[in-house]
Amino acid sequence: MNSTPAILLDGRIAFADEGGNVYVANPDGSLSWEYQTGTACGCTMNPAIGRDGTIYIGIWKTVYAFYPDGSIRWTYSLRRRTLTGDVAVNQDGTVYCTSGRLFALDANGALMWKAPVPIGGLGGAPAVAPDGTVYVNSTDATFYAFNPDGSVKWSYGGGACCIDVPSSPAVGGDGSVYVGEELFSGGATLAFAPDGTLKWQADNGDVPTAVSVGGDGTIYFGATSSPGNGGV
Repeated sequence: MNSTPAILLDGRIAFADEGGNVYVANPDGSLSWEYQTGTACGCTMNPAIGRDGTIYIGIWKTVYAFYPDGSIRWTYSLRRRTLTGDVAVNQDGTVYCTSGRLFALDANGALMWKAPVPIGGLGGAPAVAPDGTVYVNSTDATFYAFNPDGSVKWSYGGGACCIDVPSSPAVGGDGSVYVGEELFSGGATLAFAPDGTLKWQADNGDVPTAVSVGGDGTIYFGATSSPGNGGV
């Protein structure tokens, strides 16, 4: 089991295993409920929690929304497409997921729009800014910002190709967005202003992981080590 847990509003813990089973555990470690999707994908599946406590998770080709008691709220099938990253949920209940392209689902699980497919294909978990901008990475090291209606707001080409699992971005308290990219010179963490202006670049090891931003603005990420680069 390599799922990153998510904490529910009541302190319970949601996670999943590689067999496609979704669990919620009580704070004392006892099992609150379990749901078996019947889909074993052998992949990492991390849940997201909505403001109303709804639990969202993407498994293989389906996005699931659960009420906190474990009953199904809705599901959305991508049919022939496979998810290429974890889901993200906006404050208004809009759910975003990637499967080569970016999908937006409304609070009831209906498709709102799907963005065009870029050259390398979108992947990793999207990050949603307070203004509704959706940031998504891609396998060809191009980073995208989408408007709430699915149109492209801006993009930034890192200049390298290709990445199997793109790094997931994170949005800071001031609206800056951070993402890891594999450049020709090696791995780097990039910081952008909301308008797409590159603020800075930190070269730290190869194959950068997803980025997290602490409450004090500290940026956390990981990367593999290689000669001449400082792995974290």
